[in-house]
Amino acid sequence: MGATKSSSQCDAKILYLECKMGAAGDMLAASLLSLLSENERNSFLDNLNQSISALGDVRAELIPHTLSGISGFRFKVSINGAEEDESMHDHDHHHHKEQHHDDDHEHHHHHHDEHVHHHHEEAHHCHADLRSVFDKIDSLKLSEAATAASKMVYAKLAEAEATAHGRPIEHVHFHEVGELDAIVDITTVCALIDYLKLDRISASHIELGGGFVKCAHGILPVPAPATAHLLRGVPITADAEQTELCTPTGAALLSSFAESFGAIPNGFITDSTGYGFGKKEFKRLNAVRAMLGSVAEERPTDGSNDSICELICNLDDMTGETIAFACNRLFEAGALDVFTQPIYMKKSRPAVMLTVLCGADDKDKFAALMLKHTTSFGVRVKTCARYILGRSFSNADTCYGTVRVKTGSGYGVTKAKVEFEDASRLAVQLGINVTDVIREAEGIR
Repeated sequence: MGATKSSSQCDAKILYLECKMGAAGDMLAASLLSLLSENERNSFLDNLNQSISALGDVRAELIPHTLSGISGFRFKVSINGAEEDESMHDHDHHHHKEQHHDDDHEHHHHHHDEHVHHHHEEAHHCHADLRSVFDKIDSLKLSEAATAASKMVYAKLAEAEATAHGRPIEHVHFHEVGELDAIVDITTVCALIDYLKLDRISASHIELGGGFVKCAHGILPVPAPATAHLLRGVPITADAEQTELCTPTGAALLSSFAESFGAIPNGFITDSTGYGFGKKEFKRLNAVRAMLGSVAEERPTDGSNDSICELICNLDDMTGETIAFACNRLFEAGALDVFTQPIYMKKSRPAVMLTVLCGADDKDKFAALMLKHTTSFGVRVKTCARYILGRSFSNADTCYGTVRVKTGSGYGVTKAKVEFEDASRLAVQLGINVTDVIREAEGIR
């Protein structure tokens, strides 16, 4: 018989997003804000508006809304004193604003119509590339985690558009006017997820809607190509309405943060529930329902006492210099370790596998940095249990100077090691061999 692992019980803080009428950035933002207390909401919105003032005359409001006896909120972003026109949407590489759930089937959603044909050329000067969007996100001065997560979502959107329409990612553009609204939606959701300090996010199946959508590429079936790309591997339905219900922004946010899709987790205990409404009304309740709660989980324990995240990507089109540059930026950002390995990819093509080790709370930050500083379009993530010794530090006063000594203990093991950087510094200062400093410190220890 195999060995039986012991287990321990703990409560995991879970966010469950019910998207049975699809999802858009404004709906997700409103649903998460509705989970907060009134004081928390007001404080969050005050800080948000102070932050987004860096974008110009932009303001966010949370508007109470009741429909079918259900109370919730709408998230409204005003630019130059007015809410965005329905001609702006988050779909396509030219317009990136969402006005969710337009039920005007005759015109295939005005919010998707992006100055097609004769308007195309005159609107071109209003387009922004991914770098300028990142600059706008940086100007908001959000938390490090929220900033990194926002960039990750935009990188996924750009990659989805590039893949769907067969063009390089640097040729993907967003409409600058509508983009301000989309930036607020995305950064608000990312900031709220950071604020809630969740253990896990899961979601229901995603309703896509149906019918057709009009964009620069022509009249295309719902889901939009980018949405379809983003929701690969996600359980979907498509029978609620003949209109687009899940926007590319909604798909990018959900695919970035939800670890699983399906029914509410077994044993879920609800603490609070919030509703984020879309702008249109249908027979079914047009809202995302957010449920915050906990699940008592039996977690097997095998003696490991820590966990760590591995972020990995394969690189076959970068030079040694540019890979070294990326590694240095990752180290500077505080990665626990960064290393490369030679690998062979398809057709025996030589390549490099880049691995970053970091804590679980930092994985979004480092994934965004890897996407920024490498040519990779994706980053794999693994969470690994690990065994670590308890650590402490002491000083050894050698004849050459003071060096730190790290001691580790646990699992019946005790070991010590002289901090090499300290020994190296003294060796350089005195012009001696570093081994002499290390031996002296070990002798004192």
